[in-house]
Amino acid sequence: MKINNAVRYRIKEICEEFNISLHALAQNAGVPDPTIRQFMQGIHDDIKIKILFKICKGMNMSMIEFFDSKIFDDVDDD
Repeated sequence: MKINNAVRYRIKEICEEFNISLHALAQNAGVPDPTIRQFMQGIHDDIKIKILFKICKGMNMSMIEFFDSKIFDDVDDD
């Protein structure tokens, strides 16, 4: 799996875990809703580390906690 797809999966996993929508995630993170929505829909293939940091901060989690998921064990380097 490519890293961007793993990040998408992890964001979806976090939303399900906290029972929030992508819109609520964007609000918590202080990130424009289209930024997250377009990444999640695959319109944009990459997400900035700064955005991931804001997502984590908005969810009261560290970047380490974000990446501490088995989904990242199967990431390809392509």
